[in-house]
Amino acid sequence: MTYVLKQSCAILVLEDSTSFGNSLAKVAIELGIDLTLCRDFQVFSELTKENQFDLAVVDIDSLKVELNLVVGMLNSKPLVVISADALAQTKRSSWPDAVKGVFSTHVKPKDLLGAVLQFVPRRQTVADEALHYLLIDDDHSFAKIAIRAAASSGIRLSWVDTLQKLDSNKSLNGYDVVLLDYDLEKTTGFDVAEILNTTAQRKPIVMVSTSNRPIQDSLFKLPNIIGFVSKWGSPHDFVLKTFQIYDEHQSRTARSMSSMAKAG
Repeated sequence: MTYVLKQSCAILVLEDSTSFGNSLAKVAIELGIDLTLCRDFQVFSELTKENQFDLAVVDIDSLKVELNLVVGMLNSKPLVVISADALAQTKRSSWPDAVKGVFSTHVKPKDLLGAVLQFVPRRQTVADEALHYLLIDDDHSFAKIAIRAAASSGIRLSWVDTLQKLDSNKSLNGYDVVLLDYDLEKTTGFDVAEILNTTAQRKPIVMVSTSNRPIQDSLFKLPNIIGFVSKWGSPHDFVLKTFQIYDEHQSRTARSMSSMAKAG
């Protein structure tokens, strides 16, 4: 089966408030959203020409030009207006049809972005059925972030903090790939991978870590370890890299099986 990863949505924001803009950017990272923040209309205008976004969000309070001009720059992309003005919603009827929503900047940034996401055009998710990742990691904060980032990419991610939680499913049936943290509190991911190489021999494992220690620890001596991804960087990039490693592994396996069939 060939899988196509759903890309993280890209949002272009015009917001001249430094504090509110930074809050939006911080929440976007947590949600796995590719958010580009502009505080200057000229910069915003130049970025619209690159057409590398799915939706635009504009703070009408900071806009010095007509909204129709902004709409004309968006190449038919949807626009969401935000404002601190409680009466902004009442003006919507006079705005262009490209304006899909109007929201207050007085709400929490996370709630605002959550509302904005409903207007992002739907993209292709993984074909036929969603991939199912298993994350084994005792870092609870990272696990929550990874689950959200995976969901935004059309991937289901289940999480346990210890291998013992999987005693009833030692063969890991139902999972396509295991993301295994190397830096576990009481052991290393490599030791866990050795156990899984017996109980779930053909289940591919991607080792993850905030350090480079896995590379120094005979990483690929076990056949079930197919790659390593650093936990540093954006959550979406983390998910994308793990997917790419898994997809390449599947392609290699398919080519190998095809060669064996021809040889037979």
